[in-house]
Amino acid sequence: MNANGTKNGHKPASWRTQRRFGMQKGQVTKYRPFPQIELPDRQWPTRVIDRAPIWCSVDLRDGNQA
Repeated sequence: MNANGTKNGHKPASWRTQRRFGMQKGQVTKYRPFPQIELPDRQWPTRVIDRAPIWCSVDLRDGNQA
């Protein structure tokens, strides 16, 4: 056995996937804003969420455990 716990000296697959799929560095450009749809007879489609709500009835801190 060598230093990284393998017999043949190769790194485990999990090390490679962590490096490849790690967090992005710099400005994240993965998500783009949705295109605006023109609906002149309604008021709510022209509103844009630009800050977090003051109150939310759902606890968002636990991720997918809810």
